[in-house]
Amino acid sequence: STNVLQWLVLQHAKLTVTMFTASQYRRKKAQQKYLSFLDSLRSIQARYRGRNVRRLYHGILSQRFKQVHQFNTIWNKATIVLDETTDSLPWLSWKKIKIE
Repeated sequence: STNVLQWLVLQHAKLTVTMFTASQYRRKKAQQKYLSFLDSLRSIQARYRGRNVRRLYHGILSQRFKQVHQFNTIWNKATIVLDETTDSLPWLSWKKIKIE
């Protein structure tokens, strides 16, 4: 009878350890799945926000690039001449104005 009781206690302990290990494994897998879901959600949100920002400011940026190109084609020679002649006058330097 004591052998049977010992065997029952041992089986109960094995079952308890097995159930604990299985539940911890399932919990860990669920946590990994949830973290993977959050990472993919962040990635999708970042792409969506980037696309919206680009769509929102596309007209303004393209207009600004056109203005810069027009300015450079018209005033490029004048700015080069100004840079060369105003090296002795730093407060009038075009380089300083471009940096600011």
